[in-house]
Amino acid sequence: MNYKIIESIKNNLFRRDRVVLLGLFAGLVSNFFIWWIVFYKIQNIEDNLIPLYYNIYFGIGLIGQTKELFKLPQIGLAIYLINFCLAYFIYSKTKFFSYILLICSIIVQLLLILEVFLLFSII
Repeated sequence: MNYKIIESIKNNLFRRDRVVLLGLFAGLVSNFFIWWIVFYKIQNIEDNLIPLYYNIYFGIGLIGQTKELFKLPQIGLAIYLINFCLAYFIYSKTKFFSYILLICSIIVQLLLILEVFLLFSII
């Protein structure tokens, strides 16, 4: 029984699709980049409290501890993994929606990178 499951995963076309592999690589690299930025920038911060949310109209909206910045890459990784699993299961029915899920997860990662850069620009 387990042999059939392993064999179906090995023969799955999802693993051989270039768009899927590109989405996998881009999502993982961008999430790793977010983790690296947050880890690197937190080491240079002396204060324990930093702004976690900034609005151009009202200014700083939320202040918290520096360790709370690690929630951003965690959220990005969770969204990426959920989208990737959904894309894996949808791929056999329609490739288009699985591609859309992968592209959306990459866009979320890029928006999180932008958010991290903007947060550290006001610190």
